[in-house]
Amino acid sequence: MRSAKVKLHANQTNLRGRNIRENTLLVQEIIRRATGGALVFVDFAGAFDRVSHAFLWQVLDRVGVGPRMLHVVQSLYRNAHSKVCHGGLESRPFQLCSGVRQGDGLSPVLFAIVIDCFARMIDACQGIRGMPSGCDALGGVQRTRVGLHADDVTIALATDSASNSLQPPLAALQHVVGVYERGTGAAVNVDKTAIMLFGDNTQLGAHDATWRVLLASDVVPCLGIPVSADSRAVARAMEAWATDFRQKATPWLACGLSQLGRARLAQCRLAPMLCGID
Repeated sequence: MRSAKVKLHANQTNLRGRNIRENTLLVQEIIRRATGGALVFVDFAGAFDRVSHAFLWQVLDRVGVGPRMLHVVQSLYRNAHSKVCHGGLESRPFQLCSGVRQGDGLSPVLFAIVIDCFARMIDACQGIRGMPSGCDALGGVQRTRVGLHADDVTIALATDSASNSLQPPLAALQHVVGVYERGTGAAVNVDKTAIMLFGDNTQLGAHDATWRVLLASDVVPCLGIPVSADSRAVARAMEAWATDFRQKATPWLACGLSQLGRARLAQCRLAPMLCGID
């Protein structure tokens, strides 16, 4: 059985040997250097449930997964059916044509391969130039277009140099998003996707306000960590978060937990709070 070595996007951090902190630090560095442009924090609705099986098989074949291995993966999803249960009643079984299996160790890898297509579409789009995020080996400006961790995607849009407007790069991004949605079955959550603007605030009128608009001084969670150009606003957000944690942990600490128990408590409470699901 031929194995496939799939090389995923360098800024995708939900992989073995990579760290989620790389993405948060990258976003913070972009914000620190920003004098214009925008960061787009994209949220996909039901991301893992909407992966088209037809698209998944095409992608696995394209990245070099051999026929036998592809057949093994397909066998996990072949003839998969589900039912809707409500009020003690069940619907007729229906075939599942999208989604990766919940709780399956292979599912995060399959999803990473699918969403990697989105990241590469962003990188290949000539209308998206990216924002400064550091220096390259020769001392030049290094630009970053996209960073992602599972279904959390951050896209950096530099202001169009010709028109000094965000409209061209934003239109290019919306086109890429539309193509990706049609091909994979994905759908952007409009209510949770946000644009953080930098520089001249008159750019507010230079784009289609389909997504929520934020200023650089606003605080937005990036992979559970509050980020903003206003360091004081970030400090206040972190302090509010810490206060909330102390209040919720106090009843448990009064039970005389061991040091290991306290560590377990911190893990159980901190993880959902950082992910914004508490």
